[in-house]
Amino acid sequence: TPDANALVAVSPAGGVAVLSAADGKTLLAFDTGVPNFRPAFFPDGQTLAAVVPAADGKAAPALVPLAGGLPKATGLVGLEEKVTAVAVSKSGTWVAAGGEGGGVRVWNALSPTSAFSLHVGGGERPHPGAVTAVTFDADGKYLVTAGGGVVRAWAASARWTGENLKADVDGEVFDLGVGRDGDKLYAGTRARGVR
Repeated sequence: TPDANALVAVSPAGGVAVLSAADGKTLLAFDTGVPNFRPAFFPDGQTLAAVVPAADGKAAPALVPLAGGLPKATGLVGLEEKVTAVAVSKSGTWVAAGGEGGGVRVWNALSPTSAFSLHVGGGERPHPGAVTAVTFDADGKYLVTAGGGVVRAWAASARWTGENLKADVDGEVFDLGVGRDGDKLYAGTRARGVR
């Protein structure tokens, strides 16, 4: 967590456990149903953006409070595909999720019913394959998404209208990072390491 009071352990099968940094006790544990899924903490360290199995068998994005767990989770609606990656902006204002069909959706965390689907020219999905990683830069000016050999950086705006930069990458991206000054983008690929 950002406050260093807990840490997250994930399993290859999609299990998530939040452990106390003080004594190692499990604070929260659940199964996402998404292999290698990594949840994202809000800046306050008290809430996670994660996925929870939905009634239709798809993994749905949700805001999960550490204190209340899954029974107190707030579902985020509108991404009509199994969620494969999530991110929270450093300010805690925005939550983003990408899905197995290449879709990306952004929610206002203060008003979770306010959401925007991202599209490229002609209304196409942002990625030709499953979204494998999403992250925000430190200032919250950009959301970066990866999937299907494509990395996109989306300019933050009140309505997330789709202004984006695109780069093709060789290999599946499993993690993304943005330099402190926002001038560098790092993509971890299984085949070629960090680029």
